[in-house]
Amino acid sequence: MIRVLHVLGAMNMGGIESFIMNTYRVIDRNRVQFDFLVNDEENKYAQEIEELGGHIYFIPPRNRGIKAYKTNIDRFFTEHREEFQAVHLHAASLSSVYVLVAAKRYHIRTRIIHAHSTSIKGSKLHYVLHIFNKLRLKKIATHYFACSDKAQHWMFDYTGRFAKSEVINNGILMKDFAYDEKKRGEIRKQLGIESDEIAICHVGSLTKVKNQSFLIDIFLQLKTINPHYKLFMIGDGPLKSQLQEKIESLKIEDSVTFLGIRKDVHRLMQGFDCMVFPSLFEGLPVALVEAQASDLQVICSDTISGMAKISDDTTFLSLSLSASDWAREIDKKLEGRKRKDNTELIQKKGFSCDTVTKKLEKIYLD
Repeated sequence: MIRVLHVLGAMNMGGIESFIMNTYRVIDRNRVQFDFLVNDEENKYAQEIEELGGHIYFIPPRNRGIKAYKTNIDRFFTEHREEFQAVHLHAASLSSVYVLVAAKRYHIRTRIIHAHSTSIKGSKLHYVLHIFNKLRLKKIATHYFACSDKAQHWMFDYTGRFAKSEVINNGILMKDFAYDEKKRGEIRKQLGIESDEIAICHVGSLTKVKNQSFLIDIFLQLKTINPHYKLFMIGDGPLKSQLQEKIESLKIEDSVTFLGIRKDVHRLMQGFDCMVFPSLFEGLPVALVEAQASDLQVICSDTISGMAKISDDTTFLSLSLSASDWAREIDKKLEGRKRKDNTELIQKKGFSCDTVTKKLEKIYLD
């Protein structure tokens, strides 16, 4: 057995975490085991990880002090370097790659950098560090992954590593998302969705990049077209209270439900009709793959890679369009639409977790 150390902020219910856990559940754990190095002491997947044979290690984040951060990473590898044959860093940018620098120093042979975004949140210094680390990336990492072509360009252009980088699809467990009419009825009853109501959903952390404030503007316009629209928001984050205040000021609180962080997103999607995803930027959201696997109508911003389009029922719109424009397009797409089983399509497009996991397993073992 070899052990792979996955490095990221936390193991909660975000898209990156879903992708990793999907892989972890499917991979041959007699040959490959996962451990996790995180910066958040609260991890929703902690119990399942322990049950699968993995461990979660915690070190304080870099924003609490760069010197202490580096010291903690060095101490970690001093204590655990014999345990790992690979380090897999999941990152939105190259502003912090010290964990791979340390992994090389401690002779861990396989060092993977995995791009999951197409831009950066943070100060100008973070962007400068991102560009600087591009120039030395080939001396640090051995493998270069990205979730989409746009993420690939963001992370690896001008590094001399772009030609060696490859896109790893965000695989999902297809059987969990296959459309089922009976389950749809059950979920709609649980959520209080009437037969004549149209359920719009959004899955994501409540943060600026997800652009939920614009989503609420779109929903307000949908309500003027048809008062039977409802909005369900799955996720949590720092902007929740601000979004709730906006919803109350628009007097649409009776039509909007915050469902929080959920482990049953695959069940909930059965009951919805459309996912709206107006992000400012993204890599390739796992939620969009899941929505298409459930055969939801998907309307998303064109800032997201075209690789996210698996189904013909996915439409990209510009964020320069008005909320009214978005609402009219959504309402038009939903008119008379029927759901179907998209399992075969997801498999054909290479987003099956089984396919993705076999690819990663071979890389780890090689």
